[in-house]
Amino acid sequence: MMQNELKSEIEVLWDNDHNCAQSTAKGILNYYKFEKEGQILSTSFLPYGGGFKEGSICGAVSGTLAAMSFILSNSNVENDKIVELTNQMKSEFLEEFPSVNCHTILDPFRKPDGEIDKDNVERRNLCTKAVTNAANLAHQIISNYLNT
Repeated sequence: MMQNELKSEIEVLWDNDHNCAQSTAKGILNYYKFEKEGQILSTSFLPYGGGFKEGSICGAVSGTLAAMSFILSNSNVENDKIVELTNQMKSEFLEEFPSVNCHTILDPFRKPDGEIDKDNVERRNLCTKAVTNAANLAHQIISNYLNT
């Protein structure tokens, strides 16, 4: 279960014009006391929201994987193990969502012209669920592996 402090951090970022990738990357890194690095990733992840703004890999997944990799690497976890743990995060994410691809996740909100209905409240709720779910999975995996 996600710590309330992490959930609050992620939700504040998400509700204040940070995209999904920025919210997860910065929120997770801030929670683990890497504020400087969180700011760097937040700035770097501007074009990642909405699946690189083209419906590709979900920004919540991208931001989460980057934060996980940084935290685990900083804890001297070997690269092969980091890949294994980030793959675990993606697998568990797929238990809740049909894909790690933004286009597929948001398909129910596609308008006849092919564009996503960004004003649809249910679309926003689904993206919020993806952001909080991804961050929660990262926190569980990191804390279980590092026994924190």
